[in-house]
Amino acid sequence: MIGRQIGEIMSIDCFKDVTGKIVKNNQNKRYRNKYLGIFLFWFLTALLVPNISFAETQVPGGNISEDTTWTLAGSPYIVNGAITVSNADAAITPTLTIEPGVEIRFAKGANHLKIGSGNSSGALVAQGTVDAPIVFTSNETTPASGDWQGIIFDNGTDDTTTILEHAVVEYGGAPFRTVIGYWVDLYSNILLYNASPTIRNTSLRNSQGVGLYGLNSTSTLDAMSISDSGTHGIQLNGSSSTITNSMISNSGQYGIYCSSNTSNPSISSNIFSNWGTYPLRLGPGSILSNNTYSGNGARAIEIFGGNITSDASWSNTIQQYIILSSISVSNADAAITPTLTIEPGVEIRFAKGANHLKIGSGN
Repeated sequence: MIGRQIGEIMSIDCFKDVTGKIVKNNQNKRYRNKYLGIFLFWFLTALLVPNISFAETQVPGGNISEDTTWTLAGSPYIVNGAITVSNADAAITPTLTIEPGVEIRFAKGANHLKIGSGNSSGALVAQGTVDAPIVFTSNETTPASGDWQGIIFDNGTDDTTTILEHAVVEYGGAPFRTVIGYWVDLYSNILLYNASPTIRNTSLRNSQGVGLYGLNSTSTLDAMSISDSGTHGIQLNGSSSTITNSMISNSGQYGIYCSSNTSNPSISSNIFSNWGTYPLRLGPGSILSNNTYSGNGARAIEIFGGNITSDASWSNTIQQYIILSSISVSNADAAITPTLTIEPGVEIRFAKGANHLKIGSGN
């Protein structure tokens, strides 16, 4: 069409006026130049567009045993197997560094990124920015929770150098089989297995199970967004993590779930919304302050029985506490006098049976 119009205009460069004098058609010339420019633009575009390509790096899975950087120029990285960052030589700690804006896509199945492995150490430095977060996601066209296993920080993780910041981890939670005194399948976007890396300003979403599972971990989790977890936003087992300034929403069961009374996290200045069972199930020595709760779900906090050996506080931002078994406030060290502070308006309910609250014990 454009070519036809150009031909028609070029064939009428002159015309006769009313006197019969031949006059140049300058207006027609301007139209001709205009259409010729449009035609050349689209012609050149058609030639050049097929030659435009975007970087894509295929990662087959395996072991990263030396310092490696995944660059923005190589993004996205398509991971087709399980990746472990570790070195059997105790003198070597390989570090995987991921640049801001990089996207890592995991093929569906038993695929993960594992930092450290037993006695073999490794580190991850993944520091995105507000404008260029690092994204760990599924490679499926239509992603779904449980497409891949997640990020595993094993006990070989170098806690002092490992950091995950301004990142997104999504659609993980496929079962990862490990030992926690017995073999078990864990379902989480992030697993802290005897590791305590720094994690902050990170979004965990659409996990098939738990947003983050901490086993024997003391990590500080700050400014997190954990949403749409199949079971719990955070699950702690033998962990006393610090969780601050975070939003935990749309959890299938609990916002934060402690597996036993050995988990006593410090939880402050967080926002909980829309949980399936209760917002929190905690060890008796947990510390709560300045948290807010909204949305669907029963307004109560479950507390395991056990010993409170240091100062603890039960805040009245949720007024009902359900005590699952007996609690004792005492410390075998005579120099330490733990205090349980219960704020005004709190109602304490004990599960049926031989359950009580005991202050002091012998000496």
